[in-house]
Amino acid sequence: MQAVLSRVCRASSRGPSASLDALVLSLPGRLLLRSRGGKRGIQALRSRLSRPLTDDVVPLPPPSSQRSSVASDASRLSRAVKLIERGLVSRATRSLFQSSLAPFTPSNVEYLNRLHPPASSALLPPLPSSAPRIHVDSGILATLVTEKVANGSAPGPSGWTGEHLQALVGDPDCLTGIVAIVEDIVNGDFSEDVRVLLLSSSLIASEKEAGGLRPIAIGEIFYRLACHYVLRMVRPVVPSILEPIQLAHSPGGSERALHVLQTALEKESDDSALLSIDFAHAFNSLRRDVLLSRTFSEVRLSPLWRLVHWAYRSPTDLLLSFIG
Repeated sequence: MQAVLSRVCRASSRGPSASLDALVLSLPGRLLLRSRGGKRGIQALRSRLSRPLTDDVVPLPPPSSQRSSVASDASRLSRAVKLIERGLVSRATRSLFQSSLAPFTPSNVEYLNRLHPPASSALLPPLPSSAPRIHVDSGILATLVTEKVANGSAPGPSGWTGEHLQALVGDPDCLTGIVAIVEDIVNGDFSEDVRVLLLSSSLIASEKEAGGLRPIAIGEIFYRLACHYVLRMVRPVVPSILEPIQLAHSPGGSERALHVLQTALEKESDDSALLSIDFAHAFNSLRRDVLLSRTFSEVRLSPLWRLVHWAYRSPTDLLLSFIG
């Protein structure tokens, strides 16, 4: 693992390498499968990461036809206990009450297709020539790995998790390799072949209480980490851009919204009412040409420009895993 990430670092100075980055994404399947009864924990993970790399890919265990996409109470409790042991109490609590996952029946797949409309034919704006190049600071990136992505979340298609990165950032060579990958992502330097690999997402669906499905796309951890990095750069200016319509990125935003609504109701007459509305499939219905144009029109968001253009300039793949 260390040798591969060191090669990534050296190759980055000569330009991104599609074959080398594809090799990095394949590492979990080659090195990190834990044998039945094998040791758990960060030390055991570091031990598996230090194995010498061979050209033989470790085969994935065959899928079981008995496996169900609906989590049992026992599996929910087991996952919650593991999360609590790692100090992720909030995520453990959510895991106990999360909706069941929907099986990928033909009707459910068709339903998900309708939730993801085809891309519009509108011409996308080009990347502004003034878009700044971003230098990634290794210390900041290591902190983001620990605070943002090593949070027990599920992996994307490659199998890489935040915990894998957390086990690597303590090694200088591995950290330098991770920095090189993230820097190429935030600057949009990767080729289309690598872009397809890094932006593909695993698609699952949870069942809504009122009926229907809620699609959940799980992206690659390297892309998520790159997004955290550039969002950190623009976070101080985001509230002034989005307020008062959107308070989610403002300090105490949800509490402020609640108090504003409560005050408005109490100041009006007794027959005043509050109407809550929602847009159906809002994110998947956004036009990419409008999204890019609005982003490029705000100079204070320029640290995002290269990443946003690279990520949204064309559609990306959603991958379904059928079991049984």
